[in-house]
Amino acid sequence: MKRETFIVAYDIRHPGRLRRLHRYLSKRARALQYSVFLAELSRPAKTRLLAGIGKIIDPKKDDVRLYPVPPGATIEIDGPDLMPAGVHLFDRFDPLRRRDRGRRDGRPLADRRR
Repeated sequence: MKRETFIVAYDIRHPGRLRRLHRYLSKRARALQYSVFLAELSRPAKTRLLAGIGKIIDPKKDDVRLYPVPPGATIEIDGPDLMPAGVHLFDRFDPLRRRDRGRRDGRPLADRRR
């Protein structure tokens, strides 16, 4: 079955709904930031995901968006690594790529201290 990649972003006002939605998405997608996920979904899985989200959020107060990622697109990441140093994740989210640009201090992103 054909799968599409989506960026899922949300803005949830209530802390309880925020925690529930984050837990729900963490089981179905890859966290990119606190409220941004990457999901690879078939059409039925997308329908189920949206139904599950609909049971958690308050549509009058909360905002959840799915943005399609075009096939073959590369998602560039600039900032702290998602994985600890030395850990490489190769999975269905292959479009995720880290930019190897250096910073003003001359060190590559992976070598930056937090």
